[in-house]
Parts: sequence; C-alpha cells; structure tokens
Amino acid sequence: MADTIQSVAVVTVRAPLPLTIRFGPWVMEHREFILCRIRTEAGLEGFSFVYTRDGPLAALVRRNIAPMYVGQPYDDPAALHWQAAWSNNAILPSGIGLRALSLVDLAAWDLAARAQGKSISAYLGG
Repeated sequence: MADTIQSVAVVTVRAPLPLTIRFGPWVMEHREFILCRIRTEAGLEGFSFVYTRDGPLAALVRRNIAPMYVGQPYDDPAALHWQAAWSNNAILPSGIGLRALSLVDLAAWDLAARAQGKSISAYLGG
C-alpha cells in the first residue's frame, strides 16, 4: 500500500514588533505567522509558513482543510489542493480561506519534493 498523509498540524506564532507600525486606522504591534507540518504514515514531512494577516487560519486548516488531506496519498499535491478547494467553495477559493489552503498546499509540495529527495525548485523543474 502507498504511503499516505497521517496528519496536518498547524501552530500560530506571534512576534512583537520593535516599533508599532501605523497605516491609518490599521495598527500593527506584532507579526503573526502560521506554521504547517504534513506528516505521512512512514514519517516523511513537508513544511510551510505564511503570515496570518491576523485571520483565523489555524481554525480553517483544522476544520476544513486537514480532513481533506489526511488519509490521502501525497504524490499529487495539485489534486489534493483542488479536492480541498472544492470541498467548500464558499470559503476556501478566496480571501483568508485561500491563504489557509495555500499554507497546506505549500507543505504538500514540500513533502512531495522531499519524498523524491529533491529541492522544491528541482521538483518543480526549475
């Protein structure tokens, strides 16, 4: 049987900025990132991170995206992306939903590249 995705884990990290940044009414006192790790049954891993833009990315990944990846083979990241995107086309194909989906998608591509023993650029033909 082919190796499949065992888990999609995310963690949010908030780092205070040394200086407050103001863009009119938008005040930034911190930068928030979300990190993603996809792990297979065999222990292979793929990683990614993005800015959250203070959106609830972790909740979207846990509730809407991770269940679409877990138990699936990881050799076709594009198919996984579209399967997840169309599972909830009201939320995931745009805005903050797309940011959450992109986070997991990047980790899936990283996993596929690592499984082939290649860098992401070599895996994508660059």
